[in-house]
Amino acid sequence: MALATANAQSIEIGSTGLNRWWRVVGGLSMNLALGTLYAWSLFVPELSKDPEFKMHKLPDFTWTFTIAVVVFALTFIVAGRLQDKFGPFWISLTGGVLVSLGFFLSGYAHSLMALYISFGVIGGLGNGFGYATPIPVMAKWFPDKRGLAVGLAVGGYGAGSAIFGKLALNYLVPAYGWRSTFEILGGIFLVMTLFGAFLLKNPCPTREQIRQAINGNLCRCTGYGQIIEAVQFAADRLRKANTPRPHHGAPHHAHAEHDAPVEGVLEAAEADEPVGEPK
Repeated sequence: MALATANAQSIEIGSTGLNRWWRVVGGLSMNLALGTLYAWSLFVPELSKDPEFKMHKLPDFTWTFTIAVVVFALTFIVAGRLQDKFGPFWISLTGGVLVSLGFFLSGYAHSLMALYISFGVIGGLGNGFGYATPIPVMAKWFPDKRGLAVGLAVGGYGAGSAIFGKLALNYLVPAYGWRSTFEILGGIFLVMTLFGAFLLKNPCPTREQIRQAINGNLCRCTGYGQIIEAVQFAADRLRKANTPRPHHGAPHHAHAEHDAPVEGVLEAAEADEPVGEPK
């Protein structure tokens, strides 16, 4: 418990002044938009009434959702790996743009194949990229309240279909039709996911993480890939610059020469808080 509290204090020191609970708001906003994927069944009755889709049966429409879920699952694995390397911002931004585009293009679909591509493939890709970021970000910002923060952020995924599904079915579709409803939702989701993406950033590395990165013991799976590479590169350059060429007959104190540049990089990296800009 004491370790978790210390880590939380380090995160607050390494932040950019924005309260860490805003990260939960970002994750909630992102997942509310993504979760509308599961409201697909609410749109099927309206689609089946359209003259362009009347000849199709229910199983034909369910393939749209099946494709979206399969693409979501496969993309989630890849996006999680990319999130570890490049940070959550660009991955969540990609997801938000794709899921919004998928909904928007669905409003222009005039065939099942178009729906399979727009809602199924593009929407599924957006969900995979978008959903890969909130959980790791919450875990880093809330080492002392990890379960609560992750639960609040991910809870939006389940609430999204309930909120926007009812909004679409009871208000938007009767007033504007299913095509315009998809376009309106695409615009709303773009705003929500962009807002969430700008809040989904990792905290700055702690002092211990910097020390581990210098010594090569911190892997990229922590989500600080670019910062780790920069710190390790600086440490290597300092080691080479501070390692004199051994003279014939002169003893070579390798251990002392190894430790000095490491401490130098650590002091330089910790000179100003926060250490670099969070991703």
